[in-house]
Amino acid sequence: MTKPPTPTLTLTADVEHAIRAAWRAAREEQVEPCGFLLAPPGSRRVEAVEAARNVDPRPARSFRITPEDGLAALRAARERGLRVLGIWHGHLEGPPAPSAADRRGAPSIAAPWMLIAGVDGDDPPQLAGWRRVDGVWRACPLAVEGAEA
Repeated sequence: MTKPPTPTLTLTADVEHAIRAAWRAAREEQVEPCGFLLAPPGSRRVEAVEAARNVDPRPARSFRITPEDGLAALRAARERGLRVLGIWHGHLEGPPAPSAADRRGAPSIAAPWMLIAGVDGDDPPQLAGWRRVDGVWRACPLAVEGAEA
C-alpha cells in the first residue's frame, strides 16, 4: 500500500521575508522569535503571520507563547478572513528542525503545522516546514510563491 504524499506548506514571498526579518532581529536580541501562520480556510497557503511574545524563562533557547497572544492571533486571522494554520518560531543556534523541547511540547501545541527558521550553513536563516502527525513532527515540503526553482 502506497502512503499518500506529504502535503506542501506554501508561503507567500511577503511571509517568507517577514519571517526571515523577524529571525534576524530576534537573533540580535537573543530571543527566539515566534508567532502564528495565517491561511485562508481550507488552504495551506500562508498569507500572513501574526507575531507573538516569547515568554519562556530561557528565551534564547526555547519559546513559549501566552494564551492571550493565541487569542489575539485568532481574532486577527478572523478579521482578515483567515484562520490560524500553525505556528512558527526560530532557532537562534541550530538547524530548522524540531528541538527536543519542540518534540516534548508537540502534544500541547494545537496547531498541526509548524515552520522553523534556523541556522543551517552559511546563509541563515533557513526555513523548514513541519506537520504534526500522531503527536510527532514530520518534515513536509515547503514552497515559496514566486521563488526561483
